[in-house]
Amino acid sequence: LKAIDVDEGGPIPPEGTEGTTTFTFTVDGDLGTVENIDVRFSAAHTWDEDLDVSLESPQGKVVQLFAGVGRWGDNFQDTVLDDNASRSIGISNAPFDGRYSPQGSLVDFNGENPKGIWTLKVKDTNIFSNLADGNLYRAGETAPWGTAIGTQLLLRNPLVKSGGGIGSGNGGAINLEATHGDISVGNIRSLSEAANGGRIDLNANKDIITGLINSSSASVQGNGGAIDLDAGGNITTQSLNSRSYSWEGNSGNGGTIDLDAGGNITTQSLYSSSYSGSGNSGDGGAIDLDAGGDITTTQDLDSSSYSWESNLGNGGAIDLDAGGNITTQILDSCSYSGSYDSGNGGAIDLVAGGDITTQNLYSDSFSRSGNSGNGGAIDLVAGGDITIQDLYSFSYSGSGNSGNGGDITLN
Repeated sequence: LKAIDVDEGGPIPPEGTEGTTTFTFTVDGDLGTVENIDVRFSAAHTWDEDLDVSLESPQGKVVQLFAGVGRWGDNFQDTVLDDNASRSIGISNAPFDGRYSPQGSLVDFNGENPKGIWTLKVKDTNIFSNLADGNLYRAGETAPWGTAIGTQLLLRNPLVKSGGGIGSGNGGAINLEATHGDISVGNIRSLSEAANGGRIDLNANKDIITGLINSSSASVQGNGGAIDLDAGGNITTQSLNSRSYSWEGNSGNGGTIDLDAGGNITTQSLYSSSYSGSGNSGDGGAIDLDAGGDITTTQDLDSSSYSWESNLGNGGAIDLDAGGNITTQILDSCSYSGSYDSGNGGAIDLVAGGDITTQNLYSDSFSRSGNSGNGGAIDLVAGGDITIQDLYSFSYSGSGNSGNGGDITLN
């Protein structure tokens, strides 16, 4: 139950612009039977619609992943094909970035022995010379969108969950430890819709691979549970959610998210925010990622505090420290109130031994009609290049007093 890298990447097709390339995955050891399999497809290609991709198991069963999708758009940016995804790849647009349900059904592989050679067939149907080309990537290779997570089979364990849930009490604590190996699980849930989310701790000597992790609270004044992952190797996760949210009352504090890896950290969205639709909101939980290698977040990081109709807490600090490159999307640690006082924006601190590449950073404090707090400082330090879009660390009040904007330092 782990991520299996493709044996070799390579051009699509092998020669010219038309033809079929065959890639393989080798699964060793006794892994039981398939209970939940996803596929990560990592490929650059001009004119995605030309591709026809299928997966064949060692027992000879074939599942169509997709064909004729994305029209003339380019690239499959570490695309995860998952039967449970909310978006269908057949009706979505390129570039494909995130999770999509395939056109066939991966559940057809359930119950099979995964051991042996799996075959990924990638057919390029283009018949016109010099109009399309592509390449399939292994983990760590350089792709047009950055360092590729790579093409993989994702063999997942069933859901891990503890207490809480709908109409119940607190989410229970979940603690998984692999003293000499990996942790590889599917989704982990310790959320509560009536009280506090439960704390989730994963500690592995080697790699940690997870699906969605949810320790949120959807209750009045409930706190999100902290999420703490510590790996001697790499950490690879889907979205992590420790936020506190309430639609009609006060929200509590978002839980902290802390990821520490000796190797690379690769995640989707991280939510540690506090949100209230009509009451006071608490503080956003701090987000802290520390990697000996690269940090790659394919979706947004949100530690904000938000209320449309009442007072706010503070945005949580966001701190990313990588020995290699940092590649992120939007980072949001702001404090935002639609009609009352806002708190302080959380500081954003990125330190990389290599390059930093990110989109917009928000550490502002904003109030439409109340007093605003201070904007959080933004500090970026890179051993290589810094590539960024807009930076917002201001303090704004529409009709009350405003605080100070936060310092911005790029080095």
